[in-house]
Amino acid sequence: MFEVKFINGKKGRGVVAKKAIKKGTVLDIAHCVLLSQKEYDIVEKTIIYDYLFDWETMVNGDRTAKTSAIAMSPCEFCNHSYKPNAEYSLSYKDLTITFTTIKNIKAGEEITVNYNGRIDDRSPLWFQVHE
Repeated sequence: MFEVKFINGKKGRGVVAKKAIKKGTVLDIAHCVLLSQKEYDIVEKTIIYDYLFDWETMVNGDRTAKTSAIAMSPCEFCNHSYKPNAEYSLSYKDLTITFTTIKNIKAGEEITVNYNGRIDDRSPLWFQVHE
């Protein structure tokens, strides 16, 4: 349905549809590896940092402790867009991230998500955005 391939020199690799994909299609359910604070402190100084998802964990029944997760999925390579054609949702219970299309996507089109977690969130990111 999709593949990871080189997009351009500014974006690097990304996810591209191999065929037309309808709105509402689940692209993947990625299982996650959670990082401890000690592991995060190490990874934060590496290229892996760019591939982390913010995650919350349960502490005394409250979802308050922050950590990070690595999605074990090709969708980990979805690039950011402020006009995404897909979204992701976190399942703290299952330790998964589900990637779903929010628009019809044409064959050959890049699949993008908003790294801020919400489709309409235009908050600045830690890198220069190339649409």
